[in-house]
Amino acid sequence: MIGRLRQRSWETPDGERRSVAEIEADEVGASLKWATARVERAAIRDGGVRSPGR
Repeated sequence: MIGRLRQRSWETPDGERRSVAEIEADEVGASLKWATARVERAAIRDGGVRSPGR
């Protein structure tokens, strides 16, 4: 995952303090904990359009 962890704090109208931690994800990938993967460079096909290699 690529992103940011943000923490915010505020006070409710009743005077209670609250806080929260939030994950703002830009990119998320599959976990390889129980799997394997093979990385391949994308091939450039006709017209310069990129598509995944096979």
